[in-house]
Order: sequence, then C-alpha cells, then structure tokens
Amino acid sequence: MENGNDGHQLSINGKSLDRKNKQREADKAAIKHLTRAIVDPDEFQLELAEVIIIDQLRANLARKKTN
Repeated sequence: MENGNDGHQLSINGKSLDRKNKQREADKAAIKHLTRAIVDPDEFQLELAEVIIIDQLRANLARKKTN
C-alpha cells in the first residue's frame, strides 16, 4: 500500500481507494438529494434542473474542445 500523503493513490489488491471514496461521496450526495426531494419537492426540482443544465453545458464545452 502506498502512502497517500505524498500524492500517490492508495491501493489494496490493485483497487484504487480513491475511486471507492469518490463513489462513496457520490452515494452520500445522492442520498442527500433524494432526502431533500421528499422534504421539499419544489426545491429539489430546481436543483435537478440546475444540475441537468450544468451537465449539458459541460458536455457542450467538452465537445467544442475536441473539435
């Protein structure tokens, strides 16, 4: 296992802990958003629309960079 403090990724049996941590954070964010959807559906709809728009803008920018 490599030391994560010097900029290297930690890995166990060749699997990146960084990827697992990113997935765990994504899961936590999804749970938070779903909980908010239950508590305040109108606010959730606005946040969802913002995320969709941002994703579309990022995809368009990435496409322009490759062309």
